[in-house]
Amino acid sequence: MAVIPWWVAVAVMALLALGVTLALREWASMPGPGGAARQLVFELLRWGLPALWGLCVFWGKRSGNSAPLGVDAQQDMAAVLKGMTWAQFEKLVSEAFRQRRFAVVANGEAAAADDVDMVLRKGGETHLVLCKHWRAERVGVQVLRDLQLTMQTRAAASAYVLTSGHFSDDARAFAKASAIHLVEGPRLSRWLKLAQRSLKSVSGSAAGSVGSVESAAPACPKCQAPMIKRQARRGVHAGSTFWSCTRYPQCHGARPFVAFSGAMSPDP
Repeated sequence: MAVIPWWVAVAVMALLALGVTLALREWASMPGPGGAARQLVFELLRWGLPALWGLCVFWGKRSGNSAPLGVDAQQDMAAVLKGMTWAQFEKLVSEAFRQRRFAVVANGEAAAADDVDMVLRKGGETHLVLCKHWRAERVGVQVLRDLQLTMQTRAAASAYVLTSGHFSDDARAFAKASAIHLVEGPRLSRWLKLAQRSLKSVSGSAAGSVGSVESAAPACPKCQAPMIKRQARRGVHAGSTFWSCTRYPQCHGARPFVAFSGAMSPDP
């Protein structure tokens, strides 16, 4: 019931009403004793069956949207997250977004305000990622309201909230009316598995390890010399990683650190 489109549900309701009308109209209009009772049964069936069907679909969708993960889904997520540290989870999530052609900005920029966990760039636009509730069983609407304020402050085009659990009905309704994308349960599990395989293929690590992803050093935008990774020690970006020209201090060329494995995922 939860996966039936609304237009299909309405079409089935109309067909039920038409079918009962064609099948029982003559029976209900037969003269003789019991005519009133037959007419009552006819009306109840003609409008009651479609109404019952519509109620079942509505309840199925409501239950499917708000119910916690099933046992199989919970076990699957538990297997994926078992023994995983926050750093490993963050690395997998970063790779998952790179697979979707997002440039993942070094987290130093995101961590400065401590209101989001990741900043993405794509098509000249900024996108935010919130993973703080990654082990939460249920995420409510207040988390999304706070995130929307952060989006407005940072002029972000959209945002993503990730959790291994599920979102409340209010949170789902709020997300539909805003540019916030919800990634939960089975979908998050699928993302992490694909990212894990991608990292393994790039790093050549043993099966079952999280692995790491390193991109080839880019060329300096000023002098075209090779670049190396450095970490900012001062200023607003202290602690963040960036690409620096190997000819520094003669050349001050720099780039944001973005590691991209090249693997693509079909799941948006």
